[in-house]
Amino acid sequence: MANIQDFLTDNMLSNLESAASLAIHSKNTEVVSLHLLWALSVDSTSILNQILNKLNISKEALELEIKSRISKLATSSNVSRENIRFSNELINSLENAKGLMSANGD
Repeated sequence: MANIQDFLTDNMLSNLESAASLAIHSKNTEVVSLHLLWALSVDSTSILNQILNKLNISKEALELEIKSRISKLATSSNVSRENIRFSNELINSLENAKGLMSANGD
């Protein structure tokens, strides 16, 4: 993920760190997009929260749904900062986002 970090903002890197912490808290061995979505939903300054507020969508209901789906992921009692990894799915999503940013001139 080294090359992906080159185009991520400090805020996004912080959100990925939060996602990793949430994955560890949930005892998941991989950080997946759901963990990032969860991290964004609890960050009161995130664009996701702005969208949820504008559309009058319950943040609490979204978080409950995310937690429910995360609870179905594989777990391990030996998860730590040293052995947590970012899933291929999340890495691919970030790479796709990079492509969209480039296509839009961002």
